[in-house]
Amino acid sequence: MEQELIVTQKALQLAENRLAVKDSIISLFNKKEDVYQSVIANYIKTVSNNERMIGNLEESLNLQKKNTRNQQSAKWVYLGAGLLFGILIAK
Repeated sequence: MEQELIVTQKALQLAENRLAVKDSIISLFNKKEDVYQSVIANYIKTVSNNERMIGNLEESLNLQKKNTRNQQSAKWVYLGAGLLFGILIAK
């Protein structure tokens, strides 16, 4: 009877040890999963920020193009006004 008790206690101790190892492995996997999730979240934020920056740069480029066109148009308007003024003065 005592031998069966000892064998049962050893089996119980072995089962507890296995359970502790399994719990520690699960805990490690959960920690790794948390790290991976934070990496993915940071990657998504980085992509979002980059897309926003691209949009802002495109808008800035469009504004610069408009300003350049306006400046070129203004040069032609000033040239035409100057020629018209010169013709009016010459008459």
